[in-house]
Amino acid sequence: MESSCLLPRFPPTLAFLFFLLFCKATPGSSQQCLSQTFPKGRSFDHCEDLPQLGAFLHWSFRPTNSSLDLAFVALPATPSGWVAWALNPVGQGMIGAQALLAFRGAGGGMAVETFNLSSYSSVEPSPISMEVSGLEADVSGRLMRIFATVHVPSGKTSINHVWQIGGSMVRSKPGVHRLERPNLSSKGRLELQSAKMIFAGGTAGSWRTDWGILLPIGAALAFVPSERPVNRAWSCAFLCSQSFAYSIGIVSLFVGIHLGSKSLEVEYSTHQNLTWILLSLCGLQATPGSSQQCLSQTFPKGRSFDHCEDLPQLGAFLHWSFRPSNSSLDLAFVARPATPSGWVAWAINPVGQGMIGAQALLAFRGPDGGMIVETFNLTSYSSVEPSPISMEVSGLEADFSGEMMRIFATVGIPQGKTSVNHLWQAGGSMVGSKPGVHGTDFPNLNSKGRLNLQSNTMVRRLNLQSNTMVPAGATNNKNLKFQNHGIVNGITWGILLPIGAMLARYLKIYKPENPAWYYAHMSCQLFAYTIGAIGFFTGFQLRDPATAVNSGHRIVAYILFLLSSFQVAALLYTPQEGHRLRPQWNLLHKLIGATAVFLAVTNVLIGLSILKPGAVWMEGYISAVVVMGLLICVLESVINRKNSSDSNA
Repeated sequence: MESSCLLPRFPPTLAFLFFLLFCKATPGSSQQCLSQTFPKGRSFDHCEDLPQLGAFLHWSFRPTNSSLDLAFVALPATPSGWVAWALNPVGQGMIGAQALLAFRGAGGGMAVETFNLSSYSSVEPSPISMEVSGLEADVSGRLMRIFATVHVPSGKTSINHVWQIGGSMVRSKPGVHRLERPNLSSKGRLELQSAKMIFAGGTAGSWRTDWGILLPIGAALAFVPSERPVNRAWSCAFLCSQSFAYSIGIVSLFVGIHLGSKSLEVEYSTHQNLTWILLSLCGLQATPGSSQQCLSQTFPKGRSFDHCEDLPQLGAFLHWSFRPSNSSLDLAFVARPATPSGWVAWAINPVGQGMIGAQALLAFRGPDGGMIVETFNLTSYSSVEPSPISMEVSGLEADFSGEMMRIFATVGIPQGKTSVNHLWQAGGSMVGSKPGVHGTDFPNLNSKGRLNLQSNTMVRRLNLQSNTMVPAGATNNKNLKFQNHGIVNGITWGILLPIGAMLARYLKIYKPENPAWYYAHMSCQLFAYTIGAIGFFTGFQLRDPATAVNSGHRIVAYILFLLSSFQVAALLYTPQEGHRLRPQWNLLHKLIGATAVFLAVTNVLIGLSILKPGAVWMEGYISAVVVMGLLICVLESVINRKNSSDSNA
């Protein structure tokens, strides 16, 4: 049987265009703000879709008088809420901001006030340090809009700006806004002369160069003719890998161009997934290894613990041993303070999930430089004083190792408790024996979890009798890996693979001599296999050897991957038309393909039942499968009618 490589007959340009079609899940670069219009003939030179809170900014800057005409558009958290935009000439956050805040007045009409935000505790309408004229506000649909001309200090070429939305007003005072990631990240820098915005750290220039130029050069080198004979199997594999890397890199490039001028820290799931896939295709280690830093940590006085975990926030670590016989928890908590003169704390909260009610152990440096550790019964935010806690504590010590503070203790857990909440924190200053206020960034607000004292299963809990933890923080790394694993495999194996099979079955019915159906089928299947293989291998990082809950899912995945690998390998050794083995090859190819599609859909459903991402995901995928099934029924009936008409003719 003569072997052949099909890839050289496959136009790279067609592959590139086809991959772009299949990656249309990423948004285009068009901006919503371009379609917005305003009353009274207002128009602006520039506009930007702000990266957080679904807000928009329109502006024109006039250097002659250093004035900034603007329109700020945002959706309040509730219909009775508020929206605000501000310039901050002295910092990057809320304190020092000179704000314009719009809300509905008592009569239902729009009102807008200025606020000089000098503290978190006192937020009152007040004059601001910049001259403002033409200050107005209105409502368009559900969006509130602020119009103003702000006179920027002369000589300023760039200035920080922040924006925010809230859900309530108390007279003319805005209620507290949420402390979620979008609210805490709604800030940036406006370059007044270049009419450019930089959000949280810059543009995507170097990223564009790396993936938009260097990687395509590598793909182009693969097509340069060589005088030396090359193994055709290697050539096919190399060209295939480079083509996929090129296509995915370009798609991610376009998304990066759109987002890079806004923020490199925007949590944009599609962009993250495509970039992660790209790095994997290029052989880079995009995800951290499974080894834990805590395993290398040792302690004085012969201390050792049964288990340890790298906590997901603040670079902290927890070592522990739980003894059910006397309900005691031996622990070592290790964390880096925000500053060398700061503090670290770990706590159990028997009554809630946050700070109030927490029974805390807090370590800090004393006046002589030695380590001190105190207990704190945290009953309010305003009064944080050393005080006895409700749990029995023994062996309470603290020390300093390198840049890390360490707390050692044995805590008595109340008898009968099956689970308790735990939380940890780090701050930058001490006032006597009282800790200074810690940061309010995302890691600080999400440094918490739940300890399950009896169960051997881990669902967003730490099991004291096992050596694994899934924390309660919203940015749990393992949860994110599970999500990426599910998204990549659901799209590739669960959707693209069946679509690729349908393309081969139904596109060639009317014009079988046209090779377009073949290129479309092969492009879709190779794309699904290549990206799906990455999703398959990430499953190895997520499996738990101690449980057989997902063993069926793994077995089906192994079979599916082997069958799909056989299908891809068969492309390199396809009998030519007229070969005596071609009919058997066609039959085997179809049977294995149908089996692979069935297993792929089945395994996606199994995976969703394990991951439990919510009913909307399961229902959405089932709906997609039903739609594909109905489409197959319709197309099969069309084929039957066509075959009947052809036979009658």
